[in-house]
Amino acid sequence: MVLSYYGITMTQQQLQPIFRPNPGDKHVEPPQLVAFFPHYGLRTRIVEGGSIEVVKRLVAAGFPVITPQWLDHKPDAIGHYRVVRGYDDNRGGFIVNDSMLGPDVLIPYDEFEELWRAFNYRYLPVYRPEDELRVLAILGEDADPQRNYQRALALFQRLAEERPDDAYVWFSIGTSYFLLGDHQAAVQAYERAEAIGLPPKMLWYQFWPVAAYNNIGNHQRALELATAQIATAGTFGEMRYERGRAFEAMDNIDAAIAEYRRALLDDANLTVAREALARLGAAP
Repeated sequence: MVLSYYGITMTQQQLQPIFRPNPGDKHVEPPQLVAFFPHYGLRTRIVEGGSIEVVKRLVAAGFPVITPQWLDHKPDAIGHYRVVRGYDDNRGGFIVNDSMLGPDVLIPYDEFEELWRAFNYRYLPVYRPEDELRVLAILGEDADPQRNYQRALALFQRLAEERPDDAYVWFSIGTSYFLLGDHQAAVQAYERAEAIGLPPKMLWYQFWPVAAYNNIGNHQRALELATAQIATAGTFGEMRYERGRAFEAMDNIDAAIAEYRRALLDDANLTVAREALARLGAAP
């Protein structure tokens, strides 16, 4: 729905083969959005650790903002992208385009933040290339990814002091550590979040914990987590890929090849699975 802000009309039927060639796929990753928009003369960037105020500044400057959130507060809620197109301080909320709820929906600021926290307060401003300097000026130090990850980590570490039993805060600490390349610390934060209690579909939308377990050499745990997610989600190319990585690291090459091939069946756009097969000398 962000394309319509810039006068571009595309239907869900046109977008599906681009983002979800397999209709069973549950999620569109932010890097997919980064790769998509240049085809239509637009750009975006992934920024972590956002706030109500920075989203308001971007929207006031004329830039719609995509935010990953939970759809609602149900225990088995699904992940969902919302496009912030405006705000109304008199009514105390953002005006969003929502593919499930419709256009021009008002979401109160406190509810917006609550639904957003599990996703590291991630946001993606969408803009024309000629406006990039204006966007960077609003972002400030967050325009630099490494500084942004460090600041997001510090933000959630402060929140953890205030809310030590908040699983989303610990999960977001893990997200920041993972982005910074500290996979052991990421796993420790994830395990803290897991012990507190996470929603059943948490890893449908943010699957870095499985990658982190593979990266630190705990391939059995990666297999266990990936298998559990596939059992509930069904189609899940990224988890199939991580199972392939685990099997490959454990020298079970036949099983790895089978998983990489299944990953491509689940998501034909999953380049990493295709590259893994090529590295192993196997056909897709």
